[in-house]
Amino acid sequence: MPFLIMALVSLIVFCGSLQSNLIEPLSKQPIRGVFGDSTLQFSSRFRIESFYGKNIQLLNSYNPTDQVIIPVRHTIDGNLLYEYGYEKYGYDIVTLQITVRNKGVWGSPESIASTDRSVVKLDEVVFGEHAHFLNRHYLWIREFWLQASLNEMFNLNFYNNHFFTAGFFPFELGHAIALGDAYSTDPDILGFYSPNAVDQYAPGIKLSGTLDYDELLAYDLYVAILTNRSDTFNNVNRRILGQQYDHQCQQERGFGKINWLAAGRFQLTMNRGDYSKIVFEPYFLFNDQREQEIEFLGDSSTKLATLGFSIEAEVGCVEMGFEFAHNLGRQDVKGWDRNVIKAVTREGSFDSINSQVIVVSATPPSTDVAGEKALYTSGNQEYINTAPRSQLQNDQIITPPSANPQLRNSNRRFRDSYVNTLSGYMTIWEMAFKCCDGLKVAVATGLATGDRNPNKDHNRVGDSSVDSNYRGFIGLQEQYAGNRVRSAFLMSGAGRIPRVVSFPADDLPDPFPDRNSRFTNLIYVGTGLCTKSGVWSINPNILSYWQEQPTRFFDRKMAPGREQFASPWLGIEFNLFVDACLDNSMKFFAVGSVFVPGMHYADIKGRGLTREQQKFLDRLDRTGIESGEQVPVLGTNAALSINTGLEYRF
Repeated sequence: MPFLIMALVSLIVFCGSLQSNLIEPLSKQPIRGVFGDSTLQFSSRFRIESFYGKNIQLLNSYNPTDQVIIPVRHTIDGNLLYEYGYEKYGYDIVTLQITVRNKGVWGSPESIASTDRSVVKLDEVVFGEHAHFLNRHYLWIREFWLQASLNEMFNLNFYNNHFFTAGFFPFELGHAIALGDAYSTDPDILGFYSPNAVDQYAPGIKLSGTLDYDELLAYDLYVAILTNRSDTFNNVNRRILGQQYDHQCQQERGFGKINWLAAGRFQLTMNRGDYSKIVFEPYFLFNDQREQEIEFLGDSSTKLATLGFSIEAEVGCVEMGFEFAHNLGRQDVKGWDRNVIKAVTREGSFDSINSQVIVVSATPPSTDVAGEKALYTSGNQEYINTAPRSQLQNDQIITPPSANPQLRNSNRRFRDSYVNTLSGYMTIWEMAFKCCDGLKVAVATGLATGDRNPNKDHNRVGDSSVDSNYRGFIGLQEQYAGNRVRSAFLMSGAGRIPRVVSFPADDLPDPFPDRNSRFTNLIYVGTGLCTKSGVWSINPNILSYWQEQPTRFFDRKMAPGREQFASPWLGIEFNLFVDACLDNSMKFFAVGSVFVPGMHYADIKGRGLTREQQKFLDRLDRTGIESGEQVPVLGTNAALSINTGLEYRF
């Protein structure tokens, strides 16, 4: 296979250098030029890698299609850095950095980039959503920012230096769990473990500097705009609120729909010579997301605040990291009419129907059919559009006795407004012991609270439309996968296997569970070993995972309707990171992982996780899955992934 050939070639190249001295990883200096008091330097990075994964989505060896192979994927970065003022002022008063990137999977042009999803609509009929792939290789801006000294800009006579930064740049809080820099990024495909997975940083501004004479107390104040829907006349006046209660005559989005983020931190550094160093970082963030989508665009909004602190310490041969964060805030879910106009085919003809209005009875000349969704006609819409908007009107007749046809709301047409209070928290702890030169042993544990989706019905239709307390932890732009003990499979930024939250009751319209892959509803413990010798760096890790909130399910065969809980033990991950620096500019890397499922997956084995899976199961065997049947459902087989490649800096 191509990725094995690449690995063998790389091994042959660096095996001849095993007797060389220890080489610092990728320490090649950039191209640098000095022009008066200005410095300009350029560097670039080329990364080429291959990947193979088996059982990485369904943990099911009986489904041979649960495999992925990517012979080659490349990433090219070019970095330009400009600095000014060091000779005259003793520090750089202006810094400008630009990073451009190109990335893609060879033979898969749709992997390069895609547009956002947009609703396809003809007149009043909704056909669904659509996105376009950008299938040409091009360069885009990954990082672009300017930093300037406030002291010199405004001639301020401060003892300490203070800076203003604006543009696209990385910003994190703590260990990048409460707030990371993964702006507009989904978890990467399994196995592609890379600290450079973020293709674009969020646009923002930052004030930073130090506050004491010894420059041991630093601060950062950060504001970012994540989404702006008030930038054009068309965006402000887009008609998206017609289904909201009391907005039939005011359907425009309105002004001020901006998703923005404010965050701040202090970093207190305490040094005692070369023996110990402690960095204490208290932080906060506030996110005002005024236009969210639960079922429909703009049907909710959230104000999220997070308070936390982290500690990084080095005392002699011991390193330690700790962090705790707590969510505060609320999600306001709007009262909403779920009825939309959709297109269907009936007996070979194309019809437009109301998705949440049922025909009770109809006689000629009406073209409606009893028991079917009501057709989109001027006569029907007169009653549908003027029906009182309230959850109490669900399952109620909305036409007078003399009307033909007779129409009834579905049992879930209306959703009244409600509030979800946010109260999740998370904590991590890591420790590493330096046993001798080039050898470290690390242990780690972490917990993030979880909860079932408060916006999804679980026992009966409409039971989610009540005020509730959501205790699952919410991190923003997070791709945490461990620091001293690293995950290459299950944690955020790596895997795609389903981490099921909760199964709703079987008789609900949507009896399928939600899934997550972020640092939420998770407990883990792990240990790792890191050794460096010559050109080699080897880091094996083992981690065990549990759910903080067990998955609820119903046993259809043994006890229909009876609520049960799956085991919270998700399984064990074994992984191995290997790096070899061939010189100061080239690195060979390989990441392998094996995930052995725990009792959790045995308890939910064979259950349909989507409507398509359940249809397949019902067609194959209505009593359930039998051993050996090759069906696309969750299993309990071990998963394997291998990621290997070369990285060159020039």
